[in-house]
Amino acid sequence: MVEVVVIGTKQTVWIYFLTADCSSPIEIKRRLRNVYGDDSINVSSVRRWARRFERGEKEISDRSRSGRPATAVTMENTEKVDARIRDDHRNTSELCTVTGIGKSAAMAAKENMTTEKLAQGRCRKCSP
Repeated sequence: MVEVVVIGTKQTVWIYFLTADCSSPIEIKRRLRNVYGDDSINVSSVRRWARRFERGEKEISDRSRSGRPATAVTMENTEKVDARIRDDHRNTSELCTVTGIGKSAAMAAKENMTTEKLAQGRCRKCSP
């Protein structure tokens, strides 16, 4: 998650610079795609940032918002889900109750955990 935030911030700095250099949002998006590939932010976000910078704003981080955080899938929550599944891998329906996080966050943490294990070759589903 931290890496995604860093990449997004780097792209915002590029948008700031290229907007000051009078590049269009489409041109900025093309250049970001050349550098970041599929990890580049979408063109609507490029337009939104470019408008902010054209108005004279200089802040490169998103404005803070009230309410719930954008994601509850943190390393701590992933570890809670992992521990719960290790305790009883057959019953994952109680993840949100036991871990104290919402259902979608618990399922996302479970998915993250499974994806990481697949990448490391530790998942039983893909073992011969």
